[in-house]
Amino acid sequence: METPASVKRVTSPAPPERWQAAYAADREAIPYQSPKWTQALCADGLYTDASRCYETDDGRVLVLPLVRRRGLPDRLATAGSLPVVMGGLVADGPVSVDDIRAVIGDLAALPFAALRIRPNPRVGALWSEAAPSATLRIPRRAHVVPVSRPVEEIRSQLLSNSIRKAVDRAVRNGLEVVWDTTGSRLGVFEELHDRSVERWARRQHEPLSLSRWRMERATRVPTLAATARCMAGVWRMGVVEIGGRPAAAAVILIEPGGNANGFRMAMDADLVGRSGAGYLVQVAALEEASRAGCRFFHLGESGQAEGLSDHKERMGGIPIAYEELVFERLPVARADRLLRSVVKRAIGFRDANEAAMAR
Repeated sequence: METPASVKRVTSPAPPERWQAAYAADREAIPYQSPKWTQALCADGLYTDASRCYETDDGRVLVLPLVRRRGLPDRLATAGSLPVVMGGLVADGPVSVDDIRAVIGDLAALPFAALRIRPNPRVGALWSEAAPSATLRIPRRAHVVPVSRPVEEIRSQLLSNSIRKAVDRAVRNGLEVVWDTTGSRLGVFEELHDRSVERWARRQHEPLSLSRWRMERATRVPTLAATARCMAGVWRMGVVEIGGRPAAAAVILIEPGGNANGFRMAMDADLVGRSGAGYLVQVAALEEASRAGCRFFHLGESGQAEGLSDHKERMGGIPIAYEELVFERLPVARADRLLRSVVKRAIGFRDANEAAMAR
């Protein structure tokens, strides 16, 4: 394979020490782009590490987190940076559009049936500019909260009045967030998640068995246990109890001095009611990131659901439109989107946020 212009050497998988150094030096990097996250993602054997390390002509190191599905030959396998969450390059120096074009040129020579890049939204515009015009582009929208400020300003300056009042109500009622940094309370989250799935099934007009199957597929890798184990020092889970019963929980990833992102959240909506417990754990996560010296807290994919976007903006989130890029030899992504659309129409599926707004 010919080495792309501006890149003098490509190594795959990326050497862990070079990857970690590039991740640590990149001010935009989020925990999903760390080698530890890929380790967690590959822990159960569904994926294998296919990351690529690029050494540029001017001495910089660029690393693309990349995993591929196991069990199939390359020509039938899919690869991604990253499945479900954001990926894209981390680097020990500035990254240009030309650098990304060189990386895309390298990826184009790989034999995978399909390869997807969902970049860090804050640098998504560079990827969109660099991608060839024929690339399949999937519109995305995410929200990011700037948290590089004194922790006391999180509640006083970032939050909307409605969320601030809800958090104040929770505090007045004696609710507090207890943090687990070891994974010792994972059973609490799993119980709350099961209740959440039941609620989502009702709101989306979806059979419960299908909701459970769909959510199991969406969340089976990485498992919570794998993330807690592999991302020690970054992983933490906040839990709020009401009357001695777990009511809401959030799993977050905080890189001290770097950036943070939310990973998973679940709650017992009936128990939470109007207590403000759900808001309290989310705001506490932002405050934890502020205390750790983070610049940004990534709230994750928002899609086009206005209800979810409105909530994140009331949490201080800034919307960012970007694109997921799909490079295909076989029409894998197109077939997947068509199948999902047909199934949703067949069962009368309603987006949870649309259903909530209609009530």
